[in-house]
Amino acid sequence: MNELLNNYLFWLIVLSLFVFTLERLWPARQQEFTRRWLWSDSVYLFFNGHLLGVWLYGIATYHILPPLDAYLAEQGLRETLYFSAMQRWGWSLLTQSISALIIIDFIQWLVHKTLHRVDSLWAFHKIHHSVKEGEMDWIVSFRFSWLEPVIYKAVMYLPMMWFGFASEAIFFHAIFGTLIGHLNHANLTWDYGPLRYVLNSPRMHLYHHAYDAPKHGQNFGIIFSCWDWMFGTHYLPDKPCPKIGFPGVERLPNDFFGQLIWPLPHWVQSLGEGTRLVTSLLGLLVLGGLYGASLPTLPQTPISNDPIANSQLMIRSVASKETSTFGGFEETTLSLGPPPTTQWCLAAKYIISAPKLAALTRTCSHSCSHSCSHSCSHSCSHSCSHSCSHSCSHSCSHSCDSYAQ
Repeated sequence: MNELLNNYLFWLIVLSLFVFTLERLWPARQQEFTRRWLWSDSVYLFFNGHLLGVWLYGIATYHILPPLDAYLAEQGLRETLYFSAMQRWGWSLLTQSISALIIIDFIQWLVHKTLHRVDSLWAFHKIHHSVKEGEMDWIVSFRFSWLEPVIYKAVMYLPMMWFGFASEAIFFHAIFGTLIGHLNHANLTWDYGPLRYVLNSPRMHLYHHAYDAPKHGQNFGIIFSCWDWMFGTHYLPDKPCPKIGFPGVERLPNDFFGQLIWPLPHWVQSLGEGTRLVTSLLGLLVLGGLYGASLPTLPQTPISNDPIANSQLMIRSVASKETSTFGGFEETTLSLGPPPTTQWCLAAKYIISAPKLAALTRTCSHSCSHSCSHSCSHSCSHSCSHSCSHSCSHSCSHSCDSYAQ
């Protein structure tokens, strides 16, 4: 049961069903649930809610963080930037959870505001604002470009490493952020009364999507609305929001696959605008590229004086291969035999997949300067800090478990 409660995908399903029920009971607008492009938003829910986070975690773990950590170590900055303030200061889990909720949301507010005020960033943020009349409901909260989590994660990475929040605090932010994100986009009229000055609400966020919103946007809050009230970017009139979208929204593709390559069709006129087969096919290539980039690059031959490379060769020679099916995909695993007499700080099981083995060996080679527990916390903070971006892409427990195995 604990394993289920620590799984972000489980909470994504539960919260989605919960907010969907609220919409059925107290709808703000009369609109059809079964609309033409609902299938596209359903794909977005799974892709941005889970799969993209897994892929970005692989890209960062295998291709970005090793050279970044090496550079920081070379410059003597690693200990300064990976300060882990929460652990050094001895803050309780409750204090860390509240602090993470506030600090992460403020950083996300700044990023969100920037997405509206820098034209090149607004170009792909338009995907989230492509929601038109009759489409505003809970599920569109996950309709956003795959480039947005990249930006959110990149901006938030070093602050998260400096604070070093516990994985449970990051996970709590992910779950609470998902709930508020669903509610903000839901077909509801709630504004939470006096709490509207603290929490973002469905009615306030609807004006963020207003067709006639100011050029550089309004109501940028993700979880908390207080940032908008404090910095003068709020707008919450008594009158209903007349229309949502933005001028030129009809030029964007309507389908998930076509939107993967936006704004390329806007820049390359020969591709055409709107929903077209060629843009959808190019979107499939983007998916393939993201998946390929998330895979580890293992050396073809071990270096004789590299103990990690030699151990990989030895493991490959003595391990027995087994193939299992999980979620429709075949996974080759390596059985390493009976448990060793010495307990590793990370190894919780002894049957591991090849990609997980690569992550483990990288972690162990990294342990000369960081403890294993810091590495696990490091990976959790990185993988869950998107959160959300609109919330977390996959659970902290999944990240820790994957990293440890």
